[in-house]
Parts: sequence; C-alpha cells; structure tokens
Amino acid sequence: MDKVLYAAQFLDGEPIKAFEHLENINMKCYDTACQRPSQTVIQFVNYLYDIESEMSLYSESQRYRYLLAKLSLKLQHILNSYQSIPLTYLGLIALAVQVEANLAPKAKAESKAFVA
Repeated sequence: MDKVLYAAQFLDGEPIKAFEHLENINMKCYDTACQRPSQTVIQFVNYLYDIESEMSLYSESQRYRYLLAKLSLKLQHILNSYQSIPLTYLGLIALAVQVEANLAPKAKAESKAFVA
C-alpha cells in the first residue's frame, strides 16, 4: 500500500480519480462495518484488516478504538466491564477472542435449558 500511496502523488487526471474513488468506497465499507451475529471476532478482525489494507494507514490506537466500537454489543459490554483491558490492538483481539470462547459454552447451556 505504501508504494501505491507513493506513486499516487505523481498521478494526474483519471488514474488519481479512480484511486480516490476506491479510497472512498473502502472508507464507506470501513465506517459501516459491524460484527455480525454469526461472525467470530477473528473473522471480523480479518474483514477489517482486508479493508484497512486498501486504505491509507491508521495508527494502532485508531484501529483499537474502532475495533472496540464495532464489536458486537454483548462483547462491548463485557469488555467495558473489565477493570483494565489491554492497551494494545493485539491485546484487545486476544481478550475479545477469549471472552467469545467463554460465551459459547454458556449459550449452548442456555439453549439446552429451554429445550428441556
């Protein structure tokens, strides 16, 4: 992506307009991204990474805040209830994956309780 951004400064006319259009499309996808109910944290992080790889660079703190804001509401509430959450992007991903894994057995147990 760095090479594309470097080359873009030398472009004029149609190529630069196409590049800017692609950047706008990716920004819209990024802004509207939310973790779907059937999507795991890892799948959602990979989706965001794919979009980010096509965009201008974001700092780790921007990516951290955005991920925390776009996780499922249930995960957001649980993570925000922790006394101290990791300060790094990768730390946040690791904790979200761990919380998600702990939620899965509870969800299965609750669904069995309703069947009985």
